[in-house]
Amino acid sequence: MGELIQTRVMRAAGFASIVRRTVFAVFSKKVNPKIIARDVALLNRQIFDELVNKGIKKEDYIRVSVEGEYDEEKQAIEWKNLNVVKFIPETDLKELTAKYDELEEKTKKLAEENTRLKAEIQALRKTKEEVMKLKEELKRKDEDLIKLKDELKKALDERRRLEREVNELREAMRAISKIVSEALGRT
Repeated sequence: MGELIQTRVMRAAGFASIVRRTVFAVFSKKVNPKIIARDVALLNRQIFDELVNKGIKKEDYIRVSVEGEYDEEKQAIEWKNLNVVKFIPETDLKELTAKYDELEEKTKKLAEENTRLKAEIQALRKTKEEVMKLKEELKRKDEDLIKLKDELKKALDERRRLEREVNELREAMRAISKIVSEALGRT
């Protein structure tokens, strides 16, 4: 079973010396100091890589915990379960909490706006359907009007034709009356 090594909260910039001192404090009675120095350098490299991977800046506060077990055959300390925890200062936490609350309020407003817009879209779809029905009805009525217009034109053409025939017949009647009057007047 290994030893759990846990540092105090510290600035990331100073982790290497604090980790070194902590490891020496834990292993100095059991392990040769040269082995401790070599293996703590490897551990510090792992910690640095973890800091880079997590995007932790050197001014951030962290706590490091790791299990270390000395293997006498290999003459090495084996490290496992490395954990680097970033601490957030209270002022930053308050600022983040305020931003979170603000975002939560905006999210709530956006959800309400989204619901309102969905209802409006639904109403617009219904209106569109009604407009499309009216458009179809107007199209049918327009077709009916075109038919009526054609029928009216035909009726007017027929009326003109009949009026011409009536006028021709009147002229013929006048001519016949005149011929009859002249014929009666000679007799």
